[in-house]
Amino acid sequence: MASLPQLIFILLYCFLRQTVSEGQLQKPALRVTYSNMEVNMVCETQWKGHNITCYLYTGDTKDSYKTTWSTSRICHFDVKMRDLQRALQSEGSREVSCDYTVNSDPQCRSPRSDSESITGILPKAKLEVSVNVVQLSDAVQLKCSGHNAGPGSYCTFIFNGAEIGGSGCERPYSGSALLSGGSHSVLTNVTIRCYYSEKKDGTPPSSIYSDPYTVTVLDLIKPNVSVSTHHTETQIQCEAPSPITGALFHLYDTRSQNHFKDIQAGAGESAVTFTVPHDPNLRYCCNYQYRSFNSKTSDCVGPKEHPETGNLPKAKLEVNVNITPLSEDVKLKCSGHNTGSYCTFIFNGAEISGSDCERSFTGSALLSGRSHSVLTNVTIQCYYSEPPRSSIYSDPSTVTVLGISDWLPIVGGVLAVCVILLGATAVCLYWRCKKQGSNRQPMPPSNDNVQASYSVASKEHNKDATPSDVTYSSINHTAPQSSYPMPSQDSVVYSSLKTD
Repeated sequence: MASLPQLIFILLYCFLRQTVSEGQLQKPALRVTYSNMEVNMVCETQWKGHNITCYLYTGDTKDSYKTTWSTSRICHFDVKMRDLQRALQSEGSREVSCDYTVNSDPQCRSPRSDSESITGILPKAKLEVSVNVVQLSDAVQLKCSGHNAGPGSYCTFIFNGAEIGGSGCERPYSGSALLSGGSHSVLTNVTIRCYYSEKKDGTPPSSIYSDPYTVTVLDLIKPNVSVSTHHTETQIQCEAPSPITGALFHLYDTRSQNHFKDIQAGAGESAVTFTVPHDPNLRYCCNYQYRSFNSKTSDCVGPKEHPETGNLPKAKLEVNVNITPLSEDVKLKCSGHNTGSYCTFIFNGAEISGSDCERSFTGSALLSGRSHSVLTNVTIQCYYSEPPRSSIYSDPSTVTVLGISDWLPIVGGVLAVCVILLGATAVCLYWRCKKQGSNRQPMPPSNDNVQASYSVASKEHNKDATPSDVTYSSINHTAPQSSYPMPSQDSVVYSSLKTD
């Protein structure tokens, strides 16, 4: 990478060469002619040398549209009218220009030529759209107009790059037509532009493209619906397809054509849950409203014991334990009078289906990936099925899951603090007892019997003794019967050293 002084030098050098070049490279002239469906453009220079490179520009852009070179002072650009028209339409201009460089100094260019207007380009079109949100079957009214767009003009609408031509400049299109047969989702954005021309096939003269406009096409398919029964209540979950969020949901039942409950989903949420009193004779349906449009209505469902499902006898749930850690297994068994081969277990409302009616689940599996605490109660139910019939739900059973593993670091920390506090307490008690012992009051003198004894080590008894005699004496004090909590006898030993 060049250093700052080098960059400054290069810029100064180019500036000086540009100044010299502009004095030497004069502004070229651009001539435009038309031949059939092509535009012939000639960039004519005053350069006396050989080998020049010419650049063609559309509008006021800095980047060139075409580049060519020549061994003479003239460069030729031959462009199809349709291609040049598209380039000018994208730039919102009808003018072209050129400049050139010479091989002896390719870094500096000549001044740009005067602009020339392309006669096949009409003024910019204007697009008008009646609505910005439409369903597949609904219509949106489009109108393309411009300065020279008369009753005999031909207009072309462009939907996400696909051109739709025609003789009318004001036309209705359904949401399906805007999609131009391409793939789509529940919510698809279509970018619309237009231009007008004096010929039916859109050939020049044609206008510059209009500014783009975006229309959202909705295909609001029916929501997913599921139902679960809990004692005296029935819960119906209604879920809109992605990416629909924040919709307004309506709940219907078989008693009426009108909805009887509404729930607004929160921002970023695509599903809601309705809770109604348990009624085995009703079935429930739902739909959702998004940006003022209603979706198709869901399939209708009823409680598991709805008569139309052809009830099987009530299921029976057996659980081997009622308390389990996260990592250990709980054995579950779902059975009934006509037990089939397909059983579904329900953990706090979340269904876990499978072919086996006797299975083991860890404490973590019972939680179904949900958040938990040290003690988490999980309500378990089950039912079995023999398609298309299903049994009535079993009675609920509660298992407590111990989330101990998540709390081991905390428990360990608490125990460590307790050990430290107990140690500190023991030390404090020890020093306190020691201090109280050192402050004990001396005993008063007594006239009690005192027994004293002494012994003397002399040279006669120890010939190898040192030049000193050591005298040892002991005094035994026997206390009388007293109410004081004192020892019954005290002994004191004295020693003296006598030197010769």
